[in-house]
Amino acid sequence: MHLLHAIPALLHIVHDAEDDTAMLAQGTAWIRSHAGADAAAILSPAGDRIVAGAGFAARDPEHELVREAIKMERPRAVASGGEVVVVAPIVLSGATIGLV
Repeated sequence: MHLLHAIPALLHIVHDAEDDTAMLAQGTAWIRSHAGADAAAILSPAGDRIVAGAGFAARDPEHELVREAIKMERPRAVASGGEVVVVAPIVLSGATIGLV
């Protein structure tokens, strides 16, 4: 709830984006900055392909913590040392269409 005041800015990004790709890229950049994360991404349902991202490299889906986090079909966080990966499914009509 601490980010409730920031939601209008995210909606503005979505509304003003030139296309879906730009919207997802700007949305992940917004998530990254507001969550204080090193990276944020939208992944394919299997977690093996980056759809859009901010600070997320092409090899990052193979990172051990990312692979561990995407094993479950529900929101999950995994940690090792000072690294934490949080994953949540994107569900549409009961089907997982991606991961964030």
